Amino acid sequence: MKRTNILGGALLVSSFLVATYNIGLMLELTNSKERLRHSSLSKVTITHEPRNDLLGSFVAPTLYLYAVANYYGWNLEILPFAGSQQEALLKRHVALAGNISKDWGSGFQDASHRVDYDPVLLNTESYDTMGFFPTVSKLTTNSKDWIDIEHLPSGKLELSALCQNKRSDGSGCYIRLTDNPHLIQKHMEKITGGSDKFFTPELRAHMRTEFLKRNKHRLKHFENGFNIAIHVRRGDALDPDRLMDQSTYAEVARRVCKQHSGAHVHVYSGGPNRDGNWTVLESLVKDCGSVSFHIDEPEFDTWTHMILADAFVMSKSAFSEIPALLSRGEVFFPDDFWHPYLSFWNFFHPQTGKPM
Repeated sequence: MKRTNILGGALLVSSFLVATYNIGLMLELTNSKERLRHSSLSKVTITHEPRNDLLGSFVAPTLYLYAVANYYGWNLEILPFAGSQQEALLKRHVALAGNISKDWGSGFQDASHRVDYDPVLLNTESYDTMGFFPTVSKLTTNSKDWIDIEHLPSGKLELSALCQNKRSDGSGCYIRLTDNPHLIQKHMEKITGGSDKFFTPELRAHMRTEFLKRNKHRLKHFENGFNIAIHVRRGDALDPDRLMDQSTYAEVARRVCKQHSGAHVHVYSGGPNRDGNWTVLESLVKDCGSVSFHIDEPEFDTWTHMILADAFVMSKSAFSEIPALLSRGEVFFPDDFWHPYLSFWNFFHPQTGKPM
C-alpha cells in the first residue's frame, strides 16, 4: 500500500515537472516573440517632408521629430530639401516676393534685408549647421516604400500594430508624416508630461553641445556680465497675432535687469521695422547696463547668441523656438504663443509683458 502511494506520488511529481517545463517553454516562446516584436521596432525609421518655409519654421518640425524619435528609440531620416518639390515652391515664393498668405506677411524677401540673404540656401545647409541632426539622406523622397500617416502612433504598441499591418517581410518600417508641422506638436501635447517628456535636460544639453561645436565661433557680441537676448519679430510678419509692441519686450527686459544689475541687452531683428524706430527699447539703457541692436545679421550668428544668452526673451516666432529649446539660460515665453514650451520657462503677458 505504501509502495503504491509512493509510485502514485512519483507520477504526480513527474506530471507536475512536465507541466511546469511545458509552461516554462510556452513562456519562453512568448517572451521570444515579444522580444522579436520589440526588436522589429528598432528598425522603425521615421521622417517628414521638408517644409516650404523660412528657416525657423523649416527646422522646427525636424527638431520636434528628433526629440520624439529619440524618446521612442526610432531612427530619424532627413529627406533632402535640395531638388524637392518644397524647394521649388520656396524658390518660386522668393522670386515672386510672395509669402504663405497675403494676410500673414508682406513677402519672404522682407524677412531680412541682408545683401547675401538666401532663404533657400539657408534651409539646404541648416541640418548640417545645426550639428546634431543625422546626415541628410541622399535618397529622393520616393525612393523608399514609405507609410504615409496623418498622426504619430501613440507609443510602441500602436506603432507595432501599424508596422505589422504594413510590413510582413521583416524589412523594417518606414513612416513618413504628411506635410503638417502641427502633427508632431499635437503628439507631444497629448502625452503626460508634454514637451518636457521629450526635450529632456540630457537631450537639450546634447543638442546644445553639438550645435556649439559648429557655431560657437560666431559668438562676438556678448560682454562680461549678464547678457539678455531679445528677439523682436518684425520683417515680413504682418499678422497682428504674431506682433508684440516694443513696450512688451521692454517690460520683460526691465524686470530681468532689476534682478541682474548692469545687465547688457541685445536686440535681434530682421527686415523692415514698421514701428519706424527703436525708441522704446533704446530707453532700456536707463535700467540696464547697455542696449545694442543687431539687425539683419546671419541667422546662425543670431541663434548662437540666443542659445548662450543668460536670459532669452522670445517673440511669437518659430525662429525664437529653436534657440529657446537649446538655451542654457532663462527663457521668457509669450503666454499665448501656440508653439511647444517647457514647464519651467517664464511666461509673460503678450500685451503688457507682466509675468503670468
